[in-house]
Amino acid sequence: MARRSARTKPIRSHTGTELPRARAFRFELHVTDDLEPVLWQNCGAARFAFNECLKWFERMLADARAQLDAGVDEPQVEDLWSSFAFINRFNAWKNGQLPDSPVGEDGSRGLAWKGEVASQDVFECAANDLGVAVKNWRDSRTGKRKGKKVGFPRPKKKFKSTPAFRLRNRNQPDKVTQAIRPDGNRYVRVPGLGALRVKGSAKQLRRAMEAGRFHPYSATIKYTHGRWWLVIAGQAAEFHPGRRSRKPRTAGRHGMDVGVAKLAVVADSDGEVTHNFPATKSLDRALRRLRRANKDLARATRDSKEWHRRKRRLQRIHGQVRFARQDALHKLTNQLAGELEHLTVEDLHAAGMMRSKLARQLGDAALGELLRQLEYKAGWYGLELVVSDRWYASSKTCSRCGVKNGQFDREPVFWCADTTCGHRQDRDENAAVNLARWTPQKDKETLPLTAAA
Repeated sequence: MARRSARTKPIRSHTGTELPRARAFRFELHVTDDLEPVLWQNCGAARFAFNECLKWFERMLADARAQLDAGVDEPQVEDLWSSFAFINRFNAWKNGQLPDSPVGEDGSRGLAWKGEVASQDVFECAANDLGVAVKNWRDSRTGKRKGKKVGFPRPKKKFKSTPAFRLRNRNQPDKVTQAIRPDGNRYVRVPGLGALRVKGSAKQLRRAMEAGRFHPYSATIKYTHGRWWLVIAGQAAEFHPGRRSRKPRTAGRHGMDVGVAKLAVVADSDGEVTHNFPATKSLDRALRRLRRANKDLARATRDSKEWHRRKRRLQRIHGQVRFARQDALHKLTNQLAGELEHLTVEDLHAAGMMRSKLARQLGDAALGELLRQLEYKAGWYGLELVVSDRWYASSKTCSRCGVKNGQFDREPVFWCADTTCGHRQDRDENAAVNLARWTPQKDKETLPLTAAA
């Protein structure tokens, strides 16, 4: 169930270690008054490159439609919307090699401020992002990409899009010294920007790179929730077998039921509840502060100093809600992935559930994120993760006699519809027991708890 890299053959570090696992490190940056304008300038350069490439792509599509109207059956333009095409075209445009390249007041051609950015990767990575967006749009239209339809790429606006830019690591994985690397435990060196001080410690990243267990691909710097963040993405080695089984795992089959009142309830096939995780409700606890911060922001004059100060305060509150939720989810998934041998979870339609009256509570619980973390951590720690049938009636089936259509309505207690059974149990615990016993077989006589809803 672990998510792997798109490479068919794993790369190797300078120590010969295979690096098949996608990994990312995130640090909050300690930004000085001199560094902050530089970061904003690079974010603006990335947004500018993305929008310029998008304008060219829109003109290219208009020309293709004109060719179709003129009688050309299949205009040969498909090789022009790749990431490499956008990168090459923007490089030629900013260097003054195209007829529509900008011209300065002194008659010089090309982008006058192109040398003021940290690296040319700021432009090229932005052009690559548009190439990925166009590919997703095309694949969604042609049916190659499943799931929700992907819309046409939209331009990035200054005050609506997340300010961010990305820098690549051009060194080969087998090199000892990398362009993106930690400088001690408090600094991370990034191409074009030098050593950036991080809040916290970069010891884990430093030890992983020194041992050849991590190779960085890129460094993304973004501004969100009122703070600057550094995200280093790359490939990592598999966990040591000793860490995959740090302690004796709980044997047997387990099932997990998730919800709003209780974030997760885990039970084994014998009917015993082994884990009970209460809901964090980080958003509910912060609603009063969020309302006050929104009112204060609405009363300030837009784009004034006070308006920006109140906006940063609102962003920090949203960040606190998100970080509290993420912390709870990571602790939950780490514990389950490290302690259990087998776990069955529900196949939830999270997007459909968000259209219900409990949308705010469901969003606060982040059930889709919980299952996503369990999916990739199962491969990291060696957990056997099974996803049940989406229509399996785990909440309406009695865990004692197997009779379906039990009554619970909105009450937290389940009671069996069979009068001879009369089983009563907490609804979430009953569903977790049923999930622990679920198998993909459809023989109701031998497996009475596999009825589908």
